[in-house]
Amino acid sequence: MNETSMKLTPAENGSNPLLIWDTDETPPRKTVEGMLWRAPSNANFPKFHAIGEWVEANAADIRQEFLGWVSELGKFTIHGKPLSKHMPLKNGASYWWLTLVAEKCNFTKSQQIDEVIKLIGLKSWLTTNHCKDLHLVTDIRLFC
Repeated sequence: MNETSMKLTPAENGSNPLLIWDTDETPPRKTVEGMLWRAPSNANFPKFHAIGEWVEANAADIRQEFLGWVSELGKFTIHGKPLSKHMPLKNGASYWWLTLVAEKCNFTKSQQIDEVIKLIGLKSWLTTNHCKDLHLVTDIRLFC
């Protein structure tokens, strides 16, 4: 990835785009503003924020939103029944409460929960900073 292919210009609505940098490569220095998805802040890139640092600074609010999200997910209705009721065990309990999502363990079992928490953090940052345009640079190939 080279800097010439990453030129960002202000959007038509007057807001500057936010470059979300989700790769181990060095981000371009000539960007308008950026969010480091994997790395901490770096003095060499003063226009880049670190999502992990935003999450830490706003942990209480982000935690509440995450817990609410997990609760709502368990209540999500499919064919007239909550998701949690679609996973019955023989003893009448629901398997839902044994899943990694419901367990909310991001330490060793389900590191993708960290991505959900980062997305909630990004939503919080975007709400506070009124950015309307996003550009994502990632080396993760989910849909290829």
